[in-house]
Amino acid sequence: MAFSAGPADGGRRLGAPLAEINIIPLVDVVLVLLLIFMLTAPMMYQGIDVNLPKTSSRPTAVEERMVLTVTKDQR
Repeated sequence: MAFSAGPADGGRRLGAPLAEINIIPLVDVVLVLLLIFMLTAPMMYQGIDVNLPKTSSRPTAVEERMVLTVTKDQR
């Protein structure tokens, strides 16, 4: 099974529009993304030191829960 994209002689017809996809912008975007990932990947392993403020915390008190039941006779 063969497919033909043009005339049988393999040449282009005269006056036929030439449709080509410009891939240069795609290559530019891919290279910029590659550069960004190459620069940020080492930071994922090294990390960044952050000075957190000192806090004073005490254990939170556990409150006893109350269950309220209302019956038909309002008790």
